[in-house]
Amino acid sequence: MLAGQALEMQGNLDEAAVHFTQAARLDGSSTGPQLALARLELLRKKYASVLEHADAALAIRPNDPNARLFRVIGLTGSGSYGVAKAEADQLARDTKNAPQVEMQLGIIALAEKRYPEAEAYFRKLYAEGSGAVQPLAGLVNTYIAENLPDRALALMQGEAQRAPESTGKAALLVATAEAAGKSDLALSELQKMAAQNPSSAGVQVRIGQVEQQRGDLHAALQAYERARQLAPEQKGLDLMIGSLQDQLGKYPEAISSYRKALAKTPDDPVALNNLAFLLAETGGDLNEAAQLISKALQKAADAGSIKDTQAWVEMKRHDTAAALPILRSLVDRYPDDATFHYHYAVALSESGDRAGAKQEAEIALSKKPSDHVENGVRSLLAQLK
Repeated sequence: MLAGQALEMQGNLDEAAVHFTQAARLDGSSTGPQLALARLELLRKKYASVLEHADAALAIRPNDPNARLFRVIGLTGSGSYGVAKAEADQLARDTKNAPQVEMQLGIIALAEKRYPEAEAYFRKLYAEGSGAVQPLAGLVNTYIAENLPDRALALMQGEAQRAPESTGKAALLVATAEAAGKSDLALSELQKMAAQNPSSAGVQVRIGQVEQQRGDLHAALQAYERARQLAPEQKGLDLMIGSLQDQLGKYPEAISSYRKALAKTPDDPVALNNLAFLLAETGGDLNEAAQLISKALQKAADAGSIKDTQAWVEMKRHDTAAALPILRSLVDRYPDDATFHYHYAVALSESGDRAGAKQEAEIALSKKPSDHVENGVRSLLAQLK
């Protein structure tokens, strides 16, 4: 157990889970390992697993209040609000309205859109200027759900002023500003956080996300690149950077970033797909592209974007007969996707069906394509005249 707890504190959740599982096997009479596993799964937001370990703990000690609380959390996260509320109400009576139980009752009320009841629970637990962030977040989420963003923002600005050193409240203020449509305020607060925490890759990622939502892809890319410099081994950053480089037409850089992403997570279907598509688009190795997309399909066989790349690679290999049925099924399944219509138009044109190609190209133009796709469509239509 101690080794697992140490690993959990270090953020090594997978290794911690192995130790807790071993402890559970060695000592089937103790609830400790099962509760530790429930806590780990809660950190991962795997609520079905939280419920499983809570039930295992309750099989050992039927009235364990911590196991009952984890069971309520697991039920809530799994969407079983009615059962969760009934069990939380009973737990509140048995534990004389313990704050954690009341917090769950507020979360359940919020999920079921019983906003006055949710607000009452969160207000009871919330104390102005308190260091507790969870009840404050509950209130903010309730106001946002009630379409009262200004009220939520005023609450958070007041709290942030009273506790400028609280990173939790600062992060909640940023999220509230975003929800209220105040991206300038969110960015300003994030920049303050970055100044206070210059070594935080997470803050830089949040800056990148806000800049991306604002449409400033260059600024977003710079923020993500700063994050990668601070945490070069962090998974996910290379893919985010590659995606933006891709959108900005920085194709060699994007290919490099996708390769870095796959070095960390070799089976990531998005990175496999994106790299395969770029290789096909930029005159890269089509055999490698085909291998990449085959691997991606093993992980996400039904994903439309991956099937589209599969067809596009076949087009680049001059196998129109293989590409056509894939693209035909995609435009039937996703009638509003401009890219699929464009690629189908190209395939029809290559097969000699000029009328069908023109029709699909015109449909693609009507679906608000990206600039890159629109340029391709217009070039194709010029050839079909």
